[in-house]
Amino acid sequence: MKKCFRKLVSLVCASVLTVSMMSTYGTDVKATTISGHELKNPVKEASNTEWDCVWFGSYPQAEVVPSSTFTAIDYDLLEDGDIIVSEELYDKLIKAKDMDWNENGDINLDGTYYRRIKKSDATPCTVISSGPMGKVMTAYQWNSDSEYHYFKYEPIKWRVLNITGDVALLLADQGLDNPAASKKVSYWNESGVRAWLNGDSSDTFIKTAFSAAERAVIKTSQITENRTLLSDKIFLLSESDVINESYGFSNDDTSLDRARWSRSSTFSKAMGTHINIEFKSIPYYGCSSWMLRSAKYNPESRSGPANYQQRCVGSMGNVVYTLPDYTKLSIGCNSVRPVLRLDVSASSRVCSYAGTVNSNSR
Repeated sequence: MKKCFRKLVSLVCASVLTVSMMSTYGTDVKATTISGHELKNPVKEASNTEWDCVWFGSYPQAEVVPSSTFTAIDYDLLEDGDIIVSEELYDKLIKAKDMDWNENGDINLDGTYYRRIKKSDATPCTVISSGPMGKVMTAYQWNSDSEYHYFKYEPIKWRVLNITGDVALLLADQGLDNPAASKKVSYWNESGVRAWLNGDSSDTFIKTAFSAAERAVIKTSQITENRTLLSDKIFLLSESDVINESYGFSNDDTSLDRARWSRSSTFSKAMGTHINIEFKSIPYYGCSSWMLRSAKYNPESRSGPANYQQRCVGSMGNVVYTLPDYTKLSIGCNSVRPVLRLDVSASSRVCSYAGTVNSNSR
């Protein structure tokens, strides 16, 4: 009888332990699961990297046009989803009253947000050069100084670079913008891009891209740059980040790493982002260079005045400094791919799974 009792107690304990383990495991899975998919770290095999992706926030991306005859960007540079062809929608946007557009150029039309911009809103940068980022030039051609162009707010796709507990480190899948703040290079703690990403005014990235509920699940990250500890919700990757193999990148900063290649949205191109147009046959044709937060200061010398050199990823996937003789080219033409840390356990209502992307398919 005692033997049976001990056996029963053992079974009960085992059951309790199993339930406890299932409960703990279930909590862990829930913390790193979005839309029923358990998020994973990048999978790097040979020259290919695969990232899980999520939808989170929204930003102007595709352009609304009245017909498929689109001349602002060469046809062979367009990808699926870059333009929205709708004469009816375009007609509604062009006929909307000025008073219906807010100070940022946004309007809510039938429950969807759109942004309008003119050529003067873009970051001017028309230099053509075969510099350290490859042969790059302005991708978007404005035919009029006074005509508005219209862009639809769409969900932002993010690559999962790392999962730590219930926090996901996310990198925008493509270049999203080319803000005027990107023209001034300085250390990250003094950077205009940092202020634009994190500021309180209505035209900053964090206020434009995310609702209050979405901002609440973005973790504050502690960043050390230029020997300064900073607390940012939105930031850029550093030089060391883009040679981090655990994030899916090559550890060789000189390699033309496919994992570092980046496309850019139509809105980003309209705002002044440059693209690589060296040869149509090259796999990185149409890729954009993108900014990093790392920079170094060069004091005045016999070779020239004092200047900063911004670290960036070139359109070919190598990591380079913007050189003084490429200042006009590099400052104002690099796209911005924001980075953030997301509290996955609290984001189920504002975030969804977006499948995977891999470096060999881009």
